[in-house]
Amino acid sequence: HAQKKYGCSSHRMIMDEGVDKNYYRDDFNDEPKGCSLGTNEEDGIWMNMSDQAGTIMCLMVWFLLGYSCLTIVWLAETGGLPVSLSMIYCILCSLALSCHAKTTLTDPGSVPKSAV
Repeated sequence: HAQKKYGCSSHRMIMDEGVDKNYYRDDFNDEPKGCSLGTNEEDGIWMNMSDQAGTIMCLMVWFLLGYSCLTIVWLAETGGLPVSLSMIYCILCSLALSCHAKTTLTDPGSVPKSAV
């Protein structure tokens, strides 16, 4: 089997499967293809660098959720809110931000050029 190193990881992909030996087995879908940012198929971290409005909105989401979490913690420290409710809110904020980061930095999906 012909193998090729895959992106930043040490995982090897098998390159001689299929009719034209142009396909590979995708058993490592979460591994990036490369260590670069961009929107090409070769880029490991999907990020549209030319979308300034989207980047500003993304930063606003992070700022507003972070600020709301700090406000809720401050309210819990001053006795205006139960501590358990503050903990639940901060956990939900951190889960929302992790989901936002995952959807922002991964490829939304496209048809590979080799499939057309």
